[in-house]
Amino acid sequence: MVLRFFSLSISSSKSKRLTTNNYFFTTTTTTPPFKFLLRYLSTAAQLPLQSQSNNNFNSTPSIVPLTRSLLSPRPCPCPFLPLNNNTTFGSLRPTSRCFTTTDQSHHRDSINYDVVIVGAGPAGLSAAIRLKQLCRQNDVDLSVCVVEKGAQLGAHIISGNVFEPRALDELLPQWKQEEVPISVPVSSDKFWLLTRDRAFSLPSPFDNKGNYVISLSQLVRWLGIKAEELGVEIYPGFAASEILYDSNRKVVGIATNDMGVAKDGSKRETFQRGVELKGRITLLAEGCRGSLSQKIMGDYNLREKVQAQHQTYALGIKEVWEIDESKHTPGSVLHTIGWPLDHKTYGGSFLYHMKDRQVSVGLVVALDYHNPYLNPYEEFQKLKHHPAIKRLLEGGTVIQYGARTLNEGGLQSIPYPVFPGGALIGCSAGFLNVPKIKGTHTAMKSGMLAAEATYGALHEGTSMEIYWEKLNKSWIWDELYRARNFRPAFKYGLIPGLAFSALEHYILRGRSPLTLKHGKPDHGATEAASLHSPIQYAKPDGMLSFDVPTSLYRLV
Repeated sequence: MVLRFFSLSISSSKSKRLTTNNYFFTTTTTTPPFKFLLRYLSTAAQLPLQSQSNNNFNSTPSIVPLTRSLLSPRPCPCPFLPLNNNTTFGSLRPTSRCFTTTDQSHHRDSINYDVVIVGAGPAGLSAAIRLKQLCRQNDVDLSVCVVEKGAQLGAHIISGNVFEPRALDELLPQWKQEEVPISVPVSSDKFWLLTRDRAFSLPSPFDNKGNYVISLSQLVRWLGIKAEELGVEIYPGFAASEILYDSNRKVVGIATNDMGVAKDGSKRETFQRGVELKGRITLLAEGCRGSLSQKIMGDYNLREKVQAQHQTYALGIKEVWEIDESKHTPGSVLHTIGWPLDHKTYGGSFLYHMKDRQVSVGLVVALDYHNPYLNPYEEFQKLKHHPAIKRLLEGGTVIQYGARTLNEGGLQSIPYPVFPGGALIGCSAGFLNVPKIKGTHTAMKSGMLAAEATYGALHEGTSMEIYWEKLNKSWIWDELYRARNFRPAFKYGLIPGLAFSALEHYILRGRSPLTLKHGKPDHGATEAASLHSPIQYAKPDGMLSFDVPTSLYRLV
């Protein structure tokens, strides 16, 4: 039975007791997933949950000591309810919330839901919220589970983002009346061409009027709260490592990773099998180049189905600084192109003024660069020594460091997003608008559209193929169509790329009769080292530039 598998970490001296006639087990104030399982089990068995303190059952502990196994195949030290090992809760709750276990250690325990969503980012949480909204509107009960590899929501989201609220306006129209972490409107929007020592102002193509400078990790945590309020079960701290298929090769859910595995692959004494989270529909919202999403695209030939090109990628490196108040202008947004990158390498930098004297500064480098000696991390360190950037950061303090990949293929690289048993949403499919340098709003909208298709498939008997049709008719498609030629234009170099993108943006308005194709895949663009000279990077000074170990210490 499930309860005997709990491994709960103590986060408070004040505990809660789940009682029955002649047995009980003690637990602390817990973080998800345990609080959801406790809530479910106390409801399913109709057991009273008695608190020995005035703490709220949903309170958040001061630390987050999540164990990495939802269910364990071996007894744990805590007391447990003495039910049989082979127990099914289908008679107590709808079968969509059925817990099943086995006493055979080589098998995994499983939990069944109507919908399983992998990834608690903007896309995954928007899908969960929209799905539950439709359930409430139509008095339908569908169980929704979101599994997230980060120890807590937002843990793998890098702060500092210019946020376009278009999708949020549709998802939660009353958000401005709530305590949402969106409070710094864009106050200025600049675009510079950098040379080694100078900065030349260019017309800004980003159109950030009405947008906000935010911490995306804080927004994700807020979306998580809204999802929980609607009844979504969110399990942070669990990495989805395997796709589950039925006998017809239809996706039926995911499995979390096994724990207690040694480097040589052998099982340690602490070995615990992962858990199967099964769903009638599985939505993959893993983000850029998620491992499960890549496998699904290969298994079902999703790119070939719509003749999509290969995806192209970039690496974004970012730091959050706290600067002097006299230099801080909340809402100020700056993007640059040019130096420190050479004219054959696509990329650029950004600098956003957030609240509380914080600025987010970073560099994005496309991974189709030719010179194998180029080091994106070192290029970022070099950027901070440009006179226009240096004067702002001098005297400041680095708070956080982080890096992530971005998919830059745009419209030409979007695969067919529907597969038997589920769909790809957000950056798993690749909806980033490259010229805007924004993907949060498109990711959220794609999650909402997938949720609507999912609701129709589960409740009305329609096909998930409707998701593809909805995408093609949505403002996502119109936006990405207008932006489709921006990124491929830069395969010809910086100056030709700027000229063509200016023509496309200001004259043709994205309606060029041509659709440019991408060049070689990123790995194929790298040239032989013999064709290039090593790049000599300066030694970090410890004030503006730092070595890798120092930055890793600040890793988000």
